[in-house]
Amino acid sequence: MTKILDITQLHHKLSKSVEMKFVNDLDSNSKIRLFDLMRSSKSYKVRKRAHAILLSAKKYKIDQLANIFDVDRDTVSEWLRRWEELGIEGLNDSARSGRPSKSAMGSVKKNKENLLNS
Repeated sequence: MTKILDITQLHHKLSKSVEMKFVNDLDSNSKIRLFDLMRSSKSYKVRKRAHAILLSAKKYKIDQLANIFDVDRDTVSEWLRRWEELGIEGLNDSARSGRPSKSAMGSVKKNKENLLNS
């Protein structure tokens, strides 16, 4: 009996420690901008993140958002953190290290050729 009580107490403590995290209240300009991005951004990721921010402002929980967008709850938490720190810019992907894309390399090569031919 004591063992069951200990597990119940542990479960209660753990469930209390799960933080309910939502974005701060959005002003009307932010809502309009997020709605526009959700509807018309070329980037699917930005559309998804903007939608998540709008839902978070309506008090959807992280677990609910993770389920809706089929991502890990840590991913949603990161979206919310980046929104709070960076605003609209936080919806974009972070810069990554590595080799530039082939299209970027082609642009660099064309720019060099143009400079040499001028």
